[in-house]
Amino acid sequence: MSKAKRPKFDDSAALEAISIDTDDETIELDSNGSSNTQRQKEERDQQSDTQNQAMVPETIHERVQHENESESKHVSIYDPTHDQNHDASQNEDKNAQNGAKPDGQHDDQYDEQAAKNVSSTDAFTENESRITLATLLPDCLDEIFNFLPSADIKSVGATCKELHKVTADHFKLKYPAKKMKIRMPLSYFKPSTTNGFGPYYRNVFIEDADIQIFTLLAEICENPMANPLNKIQFGQKTHRKKISTGFGARIRDQLKTVASIEFLGCKIDGDVYQLILQFTEKLRRLSIRNYAHEGMHIGINDDWLRKKYRTLEHLALVKNPTKIEQLKPFFEKNRHIKSFTTTMSIVWLNKTVFQSSVIDLHELNIELSLDEKSHLKLFVGFLNKLHRLGRFKNLKLRLVDASILTQNVDGIASLNGLNGIYFDCDVIINDEFTTALASLDKLTTIYIRQPIEAEPTSKGNLFHGIANIETIYIQTIKADLFDDQILPIVRQSPKICKIFIRKVTGDLDLKMIKINDTRIKLRDVIKVKVFLDDDTFLKIKWKYVNIELPAIEVKRAESDLTNHPFALHDE
Repeated sequence: MSKAKRPKFDDSAALEAISIDTDDETIELDSNGSSNTQRQKEERDQQSDTQNQAMVPETIHERVQHENESESKHVSIYDPTHDQNHDASQNEDKNAQNGAKPDGQHDDQYDEQAAKNVSSTDAFTENESRITLATLLPDCLDEIFNFLPSADIKSVGATCKELHKVTADHFKLKYPAKKMKIRMPLSYFKPSTTNGFGPYYRNVFIEDADIQIFTLLAEICENPMANPLNKIQFGQKTHRKKISTGFGARIRDQLKTVASIEFLGCKIDGDVYQLILQFTEKLRRLSIRNYAHEGMHIGINDDWLRKKYRTLEHLALVKNPTKIEQLKPFFEKNRHIKSFTTTMSIVWLNKTVFQSSVIDLHELNIELSLDEKSHLKLFVGFLNKLHRLGRFKNLKLRLVDASILTQNVDGIASLNGLNGIYFDCDVIINDEFTTALASLDKLTTIYIRQPIEAEPTSKGNLFHGIANIETIYIQTIKADLFDDQILPIVRQSPKICKIFIRKVTGDLDLKMIKINDTRIKLRDVIKVKVFLDDDTFLKIKWKYVNIELPAIEVKRAESDLTNHPFALHDE
């Protein structure tokens, strides 16, 4: 991550700084809201030109040539008239260069033709000199930008208003999930975002900051109706003991259009409904993680559960085990809720509510802790009872330790409606783990949040035996494990339609043509979308220029807007 520093303020100004981290760079804004200096911009442009010159020959020529030699099949068609025409054309060119007339052409005809050729060449040269990046059609520019990292696209957009508009449209289309992180306390100045894509970010993460810094979004997202926010996440260190009564009014316009709000263990002393939720009009997802032992105070009285949220579809409520009196009124007023996330202990302590007819969920998402592992047999029986009563159709589990599965595989495999598991723990590929996972043959979704490791003696595939698998999410994986664990499922499983990997470490050399040819032979095959980090995506993009892969589509990870039921800060 590069860092562009701004000139320091004079001590007499006594102003603080605010840092906006856009994943590619951290921007420190000065009191006038100015962005990067012209000198820094020129240095970055020179570095970018040098890197591009060094990259293109290796990426385009060497990689594609190697791939074509090893995988592609070339078919040449012989034309017997081609050689004759080619030789005649060459002779005419030589005669023209030596000042000789072509055979059968008179002097007047030759001079007239020569004059036309000179005029045509001059006109072409004149028109060619007028072609610039700004004169290309938006579709052409969009295709060019597909081969550039986001930092370079931002540099292009900073050159002029026309290119800024084109790059902004590209950014909105290709990076809808890119996250802007606001980290520092609110300062007294008003930042400027004219040189960046601030207004076009759809996801905002606020951490290590006074919650009133959210008012900054009123300026960054100056037109929320045209560019509505998709998600706002408040991190664990977001805190303020007292929030002014005018706070909600300052953020009203942004909250009207936001689709998802996540409070991930925040410290807020106040009524969360009066503070934020009353201003939302299109809120579809709400996640609240509230642990008393960490000093969390958000919605401490839970009165926000007594309100009706007409557009809400998903609620995640994760807190210390307790009986929640407001839970039944919430489901009575919000029968349109189709997805609910909570802990097994909360379900058990509020089992009367969950057994009542007010609960009618499409998806129930349960978090299982190590403390609850000893009671798993009891919990399995109760969850199966709820499924028989029709209180939910599909079930997903979040496991904080792999031993919860390996030591209770029979009980977990007997859960009715179980179609997804979220491993929020270290996953070590060995015979015990792969055997346990293979017993869950009805799984369609697997999410692994921590890096994956493999024991040297293990020869099994992580997803072998899960015939119905459709979606795989992995935070981090090594390149060699990608080849051993992910590619086999692409080749062999016709139902797999999505693979999301936030980061691939190491040099990934995918044989995409061979994989595509193998997959396309499967019966009833579905095209699989593979979402990869920007670096890996660009390597593949450059390698397979103008090569169509009917069974595989590679996309940027930051183009995926999927919201996961177990919301955590890095999602």
